[in-house]
Amino acid sequence: MQILILGDSWAADWSSQYDQYQGWPNLLAEQYNITNIAQAGVCQYSINQQLHHTDISGYDTVIVSITSPYRLYTPQHPVHTTGLHANSDLIYTDLEYHLTEQPHNKQIQSAIGFYKHHFDTEHAEYVHELLVTDLLNQLDHNNTIVTSNIAHNGDVVPDRYTYVEGHSIHQSYPGKINHMNEEGNQLFANSIQSLL
Repeated sequence: MQILILGDSWAADWSSQYDQYQGWPNLLAEQYNITNIAQAGVCQYSINQQLHHTDISGYDTVIVSITSPYRLYTPQHPVHTTGLHANSDLIYTDLEYHLTEQPHNKQIQSAIGFYKHHFDTEHAEYVHELLVTDLLNQLDHNNTIVTSNIAHNGDVVPDRYTYVEGHSIHQSYPGKINHMNEEGNQLFANSIQSLL
């Protein structure tokens, strides 16, 4: 079985940075032919671009992780330029953390200023739903699995798609790799495998 994985850090391959245990996508790769193009820290627009730049005709199943509606696209992150998060987009909590490390970084200050003075959550949620709808309209619901570790992301996924909720397992088994510990990754991999 040929499987394509796209999405954010929930679905990315973390093995380049951490090798203490395997994340759920890597566990699946032991059983299936996996192509994983998910990228840590990306916004929904960037996930849609992953799909737009990939020929999906050779895949039996597509697993897509949808991300936070509050993560905004940037062509160049002010901090993350290499490694696992090299393609990251902007999110307030990450920027706030890095400002403590680099208090004079003008790009971080500017991005935080936008979030504080101009960002609107209702607008972000509306645009996010449009992007998710656009993405899913390009995928056959019969061979697509949608997931997220973010609460309520399943609300924007039409019922005809299989949605595997990851928020509760992420909360119960927090950890470093794919946001879960070893047990959580194994349990989540099992839940995906039961659908394949």
